Amino acid sequence: AANKVKIPGIITVVMGIINVLLAVFLGWPAFKIGLVGIALAGGIALTLKNAIFTPIYGAQILNRNKMIFFAPILKGIIGFLAVWTISYTIMRFIDIINIYQLLEGFFCISAVYLIFIWFFIIDSEDKKWLLSLVQNKLKGLA
Repeated sequence: AANKVKIPGIITVVMGIINVLLAVFLGWPAFKIGLVGIALAGGIALTLKNAIFTPIYGAQILNRNKMIFFAPILKGIIGFLAVWTISYTIMRFIDIINIYQLLEGFFCISAVYLIFIWFFIIDSEDKKWLLSLVQNKLKGLA
């Protein structure tokens, strides 16, 4: 990894400049989103760097196919969209006004998400590993 930090360093500086320019642009009073625009600028710049540049550069350094890291990223995006959809749906039907309802929503979302990732995201090797991990923990409790 020696001598492999120059390009990521340059990209980080460039993305920092893009972040500042976007923050000024999106924070402009004409957009009427204020501080949200500044936060949005940071999210855009970091997403571009971490979700596009870093996987491609990492694959290049490892002499792998440039698309190798995008499948796990896509799984993460699908998982995020699943949680967001579940959360948004629950929020449309339930007014959360106390900690108990918040916890209820949390457990409902978590249960549905765990079922979702078990059947659609995790591969068979990871399922075996998780099951063995749980079995070892249960043996340790007995």
